[in-house]
Amino acid sequence: MGSWSVRAAVVDAEGRALLGFEVVEGTDPDERTTVALDLIGSLGTRYGATARDSVLVVPDEPSSRIGTDMFAIHDADHVHLASELGAQVTYLQARGLIEECRHIAIVDAGRSGVGVSVVDVVGGEVLGSGHCRLFGGDYCADMVYQYLLDAVGPELESADPAEVLPLEFGSEWAVEMLAAHRSVRVPGPFAGGTARLWRQTLDDLITPGLQRAIRWAREGLVECPVRIDAVALLGGCANLPTVRARFSDALGHRIIAPTAPETASAKGAALLAARTAGGDWPGSAGAGPGPVPGSVGPVPGSAGDARPGRRREPAPAAGPGHATGSHRHRDASRDPQASVAAATPRGGGASFDPRSAPRGRDLRPLR
Repeated sequence: MGSWSVRAAVVDAEGRALLGFEVVEGTDPDERTTVALDLIGSLGTRYGATARDSVLVVPDEPSSRIGTDMFAIHDADHVHLASELGAQVTYLQARGLIEECRHIAIVDAGRSGVGVSVVDVVGGEVLGSGHCRLFGGDYCADMVYQYLLDAVGPELESADPAEVLPLEFGSEWAVEMLAAHRSVRVPGPFAGGTARLWRQTLDDLITPGLQRAIRWAREGLVECPVRIDAVALLGGCANLPTVRARFSDALGHRIIAPTAPETASAKGAALLAARTAGGDWPGSAGAGPGPVPGSVGPVPGSAGDARPGRRREPAPAAGPGHATGSHRHRDASRDPQASVAAATPRGGGASFDPRSAPRGRDLRPLR
């Protein structure tokens, strides 16, 4: 998920085979729902599914989740609607990662911040939920951007603006690549055209914000009235080794860290679509369609320290790994009963515990 992309997955009618997966990156926040519906339509055409075979995971405000049934599927005019938490837990169940668990915590470290939710995976109730902006993909990219600007120094004043622009998007790309590589070269106004960035340098840069977010999450989980059996670490930032290691060391619970954690919502939404269409997959018992929930928009969240901000417009087509409207999908045979799902990012958030939430002025627009 995150606040930058729309992801969609297609599974067969039984929810046992992933037929296709696509992602559109660099979407405008005001157009994201439209992009998601268009993506559902294009995938449905390709795999022989209709909009009524689809589930759209809609943005919500974390505090509105508390006490709700995360597995509820709501009937809208053209598609079914479901919660992001329900999609994520459904994916974890289908993977067999939470078979012996009753209560789990979902830590979703995405682009805009860190969300923490405690859920009853048997009854489906959301026991607690919140979101902070102390750490996230934007924070990581901002730290890299400022570090590389400082490395350029006075030379930046005479640099052509066209040379600086790749550095903005290259900072995001570097964070993504350093999840799998020890070093990466970032384009910018440097001698030779690029600068090398090491993973250890990234770890050092992001540690302060990461530690603050971990403390916030740990304080909320300590006050939880139920015993937590495991913590699932999801979101794009969960790909970073230091994020997984530090959360594991600090929280004191068994950590579940699935591969490609940023895709859990989209894949889980596709499984919910298969459930809605009558698919018979493990753990498919759940609530049926219900009335459309009230519209919930993003709300301002807790603000961390002020950070050097990069521009937040979509990346140009030439940006490494962040081309606007780029698609990635697996080829698969056409299935006449395929289920399609698109996952759209959630909005900002309320504190996990309103009494202990980090407060401050929000110095950057929430996307």
